Amino acid sequence: MRTLYALPVLVVCAAAQAADKPIVAVFTIQDKTGKLSETTCQLLTEYLAVKIAEGGLYQVVPSRQIKDRLTELKKESYKECYDEKCQIEIGKELAASRSLSTQIVELGGQCAVMGTLYDLRRAASEASASQQTPCAQDDLVKALEKLATALKQPALRREALASAGPQGELVLAGLPRGARVTVDGVFRGQAPLRERLLLGARDHDVRVELPGHEPWQKLVWVQDRKVATEAVVLRRIVKVLIDSGAEGARVTLDGQQRGETPITLELVEGREYALLLERNDRIPVDERVTIRAPYRLEYRLAPSVRARRSRLEPATVELTLGGSTGEHGAFLGGGLGFSPLTLRWPRLCWTIVEAGIGSGPGAKGGGPTYSYLDTRLAVPVYFGRRDEHQLRVGLGFGWGAVFMGKMFYTVDGTELGSGADPLQLTLTAHYLFQTPGRFQVAAGLRVLLPVVQSLHTDLPASTPALFLMSVTLGGAVLP
Repeated sequence: MRTLYALPVLVVCAAAQAADKPIVAVFTIQDKTGKLSETTCQLLTEYLAVKIAEGGLYQVVPSRQIKDRLTELKKESYKECYDEKCQIEIGKELAASRSLSTQIVELGGQCAVMGTLYDLRRAASEASASQQTPCAQDDLVKALEKLATALKQPALRREALASAGPQGELVLAGLPRGARVTVDGVFRGQAPLRERLLLGARDHDVRVELPGHEPWQKLVWVQDRKVATEAVVLRRIVKVLIDSGAEGARVTLDGQQRGETPITLELVEGREYALLLERNDRIPVDERVTIRAPYRLEYRLAPSVRARRSRLEPATVELTLGGSTGEHGAFLGGGLGFSPLTLRWPRLCWTIVEAGIGSGPGAKGGGPTYSYLDTRLAVPVYFGRRDEHQLRVGLGFGWGAVFMGKMFYTVDGTELGSGADPLQLTLTAHYLFQTPGRFQVAAGLRVLLPVVQSLHTDLPASTPALFLMSVTLGGAVLP
């Protein structure tokens, strides 16, 4: 209904066509259903006036001009000019030769649109027609189009008889039974056509419609004394189910949003559409599809990297290289870590358990050995087209120890023990790349910080802090 607001301009343009054509006074549509507002009735009336003027068979007096004339007369009986006598009188006042009276009534849950075209000079009806339709505004617009086509049939026949210009014939091949043929906006018959389509030698806008099918429309050139043949192919409109599993995805078809899955749409059989299915936590489906039986389009949207945040992440193996400096704690070495159990939520990752061990050459009779066992929380920051890249910063808490090779002794030979801390903090910062196939690789820094002093408080020094560069490789454990 939005486009109807531009109709007054179109009415004036249509009314300015050939001056020798009959003039029709189009009166406001009478709504007997009580469901349409005054504004809607006025817009529908103006649209009907455009369809009557279309093709140049009639000139039209816009309904607004009629309303202005009724206001000028200031007669009580003209407040609602719906009866035949009133309309004939007003039509003559406006120098019209025809008047059009239209009603919308409700019958059995549907609406019927009825129109009568009066010949004011003969005081008799020239044409009458009716269309049954649902009461929605879009359906009423279509019914008015068909009504106008039917009402113009007498004028069309007069025009055909009066025309003396060059003519040719149009043959529509493959026309299915029951199809409606419209040429230049004028209804010419229903298949099988009883009369030949004799048309003027020029371009003609030909449209073929059949319920349940996509309309066929083409601009056809007809030459003088020749036969133009056009093959008509009407594609069926079928109901197509689009589904994406248990959870809904947004459906965009040919750039237009249509709803969420599961959804059933009426589409044209054999036509190709651009289909886009989207969900915030899934990899979108973007493809071109051709509608064919059995008219079901079923998809499974693969989870994006972020969608797997609440599931078990790939188990990882970590290679470390680093060490520490400080009294009784200077060394450089490497080791191996393992994280078998990590869960991920929208803004948080929890490595439930991780462990590692490593060693390196020492300066006091043996290589130092370090180990850790902790649990760690991390915050991921996603980027990349499909969230495949991450920056992840974490904080862990657990048990750790560093054994500095040879045991420490006092001057008299009493064994003091190795440097060992039971509690430590783990700080991590990594860049991570994770593929849709649930494999990942990461590189970054791991720092182990002792929380308390050595178990043996009489040691010369506590366990040193460890700074480890790490490379992590991971693969899926569960689907």
